[in-house]
Amino acid sequence: MHIASREIEKNLSCAITSIEGKPDFSEVWESIGKNDIAVLAIENSYMGSIHPNLHGFLKYDCKIVGQYDMYINHCLCSKETDIKNITKAYSQMPALEQCHKYLKKMDIEPMVYSDTSLSAKHVSETQDS
Repeated sequence: MHIASREIEKNLSCAITSIEGKPDFSEVWESIGKNDIAVLAIENSYMGSIHPNLHGFLKYDCKIVGQYDMYINHCLCSKETDIKNITKAYSQMPALEQCHKYLKKMDIEPMVYSDTSLSAKHVSETQDS
């Protein structure tokens, strides 16, 4: 979302003073203040609508003020030097679903994690491969 936030900023009439990541969608919705702008995924070309974010519009007094279409390219990051030694891939469900054929082909077990960046942090701080 950081890249999307910076790209969106180019079309705003004001500058973004800070970008703050949240571990899940509900925390993003709960943190939106009166003059805040939140960048959330609404739709995924592979999986369709991101329902928790669509439901957020029913619960919170927010509206869509812009759209940014972003191409996503997934990367497999590991401390392992040989991909054959990777046994698990940690990420959020949409990313794992988008990569399921590749993971299955490589015999890598998908492990659901709340956030892609937090899963990368987990892998960097553990001996899990």
